[in-house]
Amino acid sequence: MIDPITLAVIKSALDSIVDEMAYTVIRTARSEIIKDVMDYSAALCDAEGRMIAQARTIAQHLGAVPDAMQSVLAEFRDDLHPGDVVAMNDPYQGGMHIPDVFLFMPIFWEGALEASRWSSGIRPTWAAGCRASTRATPPRSTRRACACRR
Repeated sequence: MIDPITLAVIKSALDSIVDEMAYTVIRTARSEIIKDVMDYSAALCDAEGRMIAQARTIAQHLGAVPDAMQSVLAEFRDDLHPGDVVAMNDPYQGGMHIPDVFLFMPIFWEGALEASRWSSGIRPTWAAGCRASTRATPPRSTRRACACRR
């Protein structure tokens, strides 16, 4: 069992990491919805996709993370490598709605997947074909996610 002081130090360190992730998104965002409205989230998950820390951002996206992580891990777990980024916006696979894009980046330690960092935010131009992505029959997606290599 971990003592309370060590637990508080670890929690504060993880909170600082995810808040810095969120600040980086804001500093580099080109979308007015992310930059001005701050409609995005950031978090850290363990290797199984369970959230271990979340940034001080909009919590609305966070409820979708466990299902989205399970979908990404089911499809890509055996093919993830250091430097990979997985982008996912399929609402039927754990995403929220079409313009909300989840970006997952795996974290490895000594060659094993240990955790992942992710951010989620609205990219309105991704849903240009279906007005605000609220129509009753969204366009059929041909791929649930896409893994990008650096």
